[in-house]
Amino acid sequence: MIQETLEDFRKRYKGTYLFLSFNGKEHLVRYDSDNEEEFCFYSPQYGDILVDEDTARNNIEIVFPPTGLYNLLGSVYEFNRLPARQWKRAPCKDNTQFKPIFEQLNCSVDQISLHHTIVEKLFFPVYPSSLEQAVKELKLATAISKKFAISYSPEDNSSILFWYKSQPIGYVYPDTKTISIKYKPLLQEVVDFLKKKEYTWSLNQSN
Repeated sequence: MIQETLEDFRKRYKGTYLFLSFNGKEHLVRYDSDNEEEFCFYSPQYGDILVDEDTARNNIEIVFPPTGLYNLLGSVYEFNRLPARQWKRAPCKDNTQFKPIFEQLNCSVDQISLHHTIVEKLFFPVYPSSLEQAVKELKLATAISKKFAISYSPEDNSSILFWYKSQPIGYVYPDTKTISIKYKPLLQEVVDFLKKKEYTWSLNQSN
């Protein structure tokens, strides 16, 4: 197998986030620079990490986070990998996209730029243990999985919207532990979700 040239290595990975193995562990790092002998990777925990070319080439793992919903900046964003339009083979600002779910409702939202804290949340996401917990702790919006989220309605703070990715599809009624689906093409997705994850909840057929 022909090894890629150093120039190709730089084109593919410089400025990207990847995992570097050292001291017996994998660490999330950003490949910042090299002088052909020393390769500099940045980690908030260790600062600049200098390794030789052999380590840089052979001790890295390239992984993209799964697409879907994530809890970021106190709200919910849909993460997507952009179609390959350039060389980069690992996550970087040019090949990733964050879509705030509230953008669908023409609400003012914070835009995200890729940095280490955000990348960590993509690789190690945290979701509520249940829909009930998500409702109890709801402040603005919460992703409960990579497909589903809940939020208060921007028009009515007493109503809780139920989302499929960046599309609002119904309402959540905590008092009766029911969900009303208004967008019927996704009804089966919700049925499957309730059966697998939230069997104490049911569909509200009257709304």
